[in-house]
Amino acid sequence: MKRRFGAVLVLGLLVVATSLLAQAPDTVWTRTYGGPRGDAGRSVQQTSDSGYIVSGNTFSFGAGASDLYLLKTDVWGDTSWTLILGGEGHEHGASVRQTFDQGYIVAGYTQLPSGCHVYMVKASGNGDTTWTRTHGIGNIHSIQQTTDSGYIMVGASYDHLEDMLLMKTDVNGDVQWTKTYFGAGSDVGNWVEQTLDRGYIITGWTGSFGAGGYDVWLIKTDAGGDSIWSRTYGGTGYDYGFCVKQTADSGYIIAGFTTSFGAGGRDLYLIKTDPDGDTVWTRTYGQSYDDQGWGVEQTSDLGYVVVGHFGWFSPSRADLWLLKTSENGDTVWTRTYGGPGEDEIGYAVQQTVDQGYIVTGWTAAFGAGGADLWLLKLEPDVKIAEQESAEKVHLMRQIEPNPFTHRTRIQYRLPRSGNVNITVYNLLGEEVRPLVSGRQESGRHTIAWDGKDNFKARVPTGPYFLRFLAAGQSETRRLLLVR
Repeated sequence: MKRRFGAVLVLGLLVVATSLLAQAPDTVWTRTYGGPRGDAGRSVQQTSDSGYIVSGNTFSFGAGASDLYLLKTDVWGDTSWTLILGGEGHEHGASVRQTFDQGYIVAGYTQLPSGCHVYMVKASGNGDTTWTRTHGIGNIHSIQQTTDSGYIMVGASYDHLEDMLLMKTDVNGDVQWTKTYFGAGSDVGNWVEQTLDRGYIITGWTGSFGAGGYDVWLIKTDAGGDSIWSRTYGGTGYDYGFCVKQTADSGYIIAGFTTSFGAGGRDLYLIKTDPDGDTVWTRTYGQSYDDQGWGVEQTSDLGYVVVGHFGWFSPSRADLWLLKTSENGDTVWTRTYGGPGEDEIGYAVQQTVDQGYIVTGWTAAFGAGGADLWLLKLEPDVKIAEQESAEKVHLMRQIEPNPFTHRTRIQYRLPRSGNVNITVYNLLGEEVRPLVSGRQESGRHTIAWDGKDNFKARVPTGPYFLRFLAAGQSETRRLLLVR
């Protein structure tokens, strides 16, 4: 069933900024989507047309108790289309990604008489259902398209007790293989990413291994899902990992929460590892109430942005929480978003092409009633960029046009002669094409990228990364190719 609903502009948004070492970016716009009951966004991604795709669930619309909710907006958050799918039970869209064919893949679960089953939905770019798949007893929390055009998913299987489930399908959603990782306790996978070596990195939590209670679990696998190594992080309390991303140095960043360390209750837990999963640093953020990180992403300045909630079970209720850190995990700024006496939670964040941020979650303070799916667009870190430019030479001067269709020009300045490396990468962190590699003289330079790879083949529409290394400094910028 396909339905369309308008977006509602949130007025009177209460914003509280705390512990600022730099000024947090201003809000460009916020939108709520939903009806009189409960609706939530769990995953968001900027799309190749500069709009946004959001997945989650809705109790306000559809055929059953809750239904999978897929929402496409334009760059301003205005609704382009919605897709609602489900039966009489519960359905949930935990994770969405734009696919190579400019459609969308969503994964979560569907409740059938036989139990909770893995649920996959493939939608076209216009929001029409291409196909749906249900697989064995289980629940999916994260999905990504892989380099072979298939899909990798992670979640939990209920065949044994509660086991971490990794499932690989082909491009049509048919299962190629499944792996489970488990011990004597409950073990769950919350996030999976394909890594530069075509294997996978998974995070979640384990009740089978570690220091006690539950521990953050990180597993590195090969391309076939066989474990290469695994690590646990935490103490004697409860420690969960909800999101992991491979970082520019080929290590990993994990976001979640800990009750073993910190200020009390739950605290946001950020763990940076090297490529082998060994701890580089850990940080906790929060106060005496329950504070938690749900999503994390490395930003173009090589720091991190984390989204979650702040002050759960506090007298003033919980607020959506956004935290920006340096490359070493030191707080750059934090900001909370919410209304009086109600709860708000942020589940996913992504840095956008304009260097700002897009965030999704839910709010009970604004919207049509109950809880509503919430989408927030933030400006870039202008203040941080100004501070950085005062501390070091700004290498990348201009990328124009961006977005581009056929060719984009990159202008940069070298303060002194030396080796320069400028390379284009795709969203999986794979090298697409080196543009410059070798020694160059000081001064201004201009190069171009024509949207082709090393073999002179045209690459698909979508976002790419431009990595610049020179003069002992590095910069990363996003490019958006639109055919």
